[in-house]
Amino acid sequence: FAVVADEVRGLARRTAQSTGEIQQRIERLAQGIGSAVRSVEASRAQMQGTLDQVGQADRLMQEIRSQVEHIAAMSREIDSATGQQRLAAEEVSRGMHAIDAAAELHMDSVVAISDSSER
Repeated sequence: FAVVADEVRGLARRTAQSTGEIQQRIERLAQGIGSAVRSVEASRAQMQGTLDQVGQADRLMQEIRSQVEHIAAMSREIDSATGQQRLAAEEVSRGMHAIDAAAELHMDSVVAISDSSER
């Protein structure tokens, strides 16, 4: 009976020792899991910040695109107005040449009349 009792005590001691080791392992595992959870939460917060920055960059790019389109439209309007002004200037120039030619013709007529009247 004493031998069995010694065996039971030895088993109890080894069981207690194993239980302590298992408890330590569980505690280390829990600490590791806690550390992993904190890392995941920090990563999630960083990702959210990055997503916010991407959203802001997207809004800025859309605004820039809108401004570029507006500038392009204004450039087309300026080009059209410049073309119209060029055509108007050409028409004025042709009119001035016609007036010059008519004035020259009238001047020739005046000189001819003047010459006729002097004779």
